Amino acid sequence: MARQKLVRPAKSCKFAARRIDWYRAGWSISSLKKKRMRKNSWILLAGIALVYACQPDKKEAQGPLVDLKSALPGTWETKYLQITMPTYQGGDSTNVFEASEEYWEARFLVKPYRTYFSPEQKYHTVHRGLHDELISESRGMWNTFGDTLLMVEEGSTIQYKLLIEKGQAHLSALLDWDQDGQEDDEYYMVYRLVSKSSSE
Repeated sequence: MARQKLVRPAKSCKFAARRIDWYRAGWSISSLKKKRMRKNSWILLAGIALVYACQPDKKEAQGPLVDLKSALPGTWETKYLQITMPTYQGGDSTNVFEASEEYWEARFLVKPYRTYFSPEQKYHTVHRGLHDELISESRGMWNTFGDTLLMVEEGSTIQYKLLIEKGQAHLSALLDWDQDGQEDDEYYMVYRLVSKSSSE
């Protein structure tokens, strides 16, 4: 009796058999690819989340914010002032007033004015002439809320955005400087810290 030669199934037959098993299990080649892609996507998203979680918070990286209530008390002198009035006195022209300590006295014949902020949240602003004579003076109360400085005096309440750094205080606000009935004038001023004492 002649021996029967065993014939090994071709690789294609094995693949076909496996594919039949996958179909029986409710799978297909395309579904397997999708499952692998979903798995890879989840791994990628988890990696991105881990990277962001390890990054420091922006506020912490920049260091602690300045406590304005403790940083503001003292004597401050005007270093720079700019007021941009886009509808000057109700017209359609823009007027810009600018003053800097380099030419303040020569152009305006007065000294840069000073504001004294006390720890008791009182302030007074003094305008003096070239010979130190008193020209005008105003007094009021001040307070801070976040990055906002509130200055209140008789007949006037103004809120400024305030930033204090490197011995300078930057104040900005929208005011009705030209008194045309619209608070659209861009006010920007820089104070220079003269002394931590609020006494004149």
